[in-house]
Amino acid sequence: MTQVVAQSTARATFNTLLLTVFGAAALVLAMVGIYGLMAYSVEQRAHEIGIRLALGAESRNVRNMILCQGMRLSLIGISIGIAAAFASLA
Repeated sequence: MTQVVAQSTARATFNTLLLTVFGAAALVLAMVGIYGLMAYSVEQRAHEIGIRLALGAESRNVRNMILCQGMRLSLIGISIGIAAAFASLA
């Protein structure tokens, strides 16, 4: 009986495993993409950041400015992605 149950659920188990692997790969690619975007953004603004620090801005404030901009971009992307997912269901 155990063998019959295992054979009948094998296809669903394989599909679940496959979707899990693809989902994890997509998550890793998204994280690498966000990291690359943030690194490029900071590189483009290196002179501005240097001037801000030279004029007396605290490094904590500069770091928070960069993180807030990155989080804003991420939240915009997440909201667009969620909206597109719900639109594709309809």
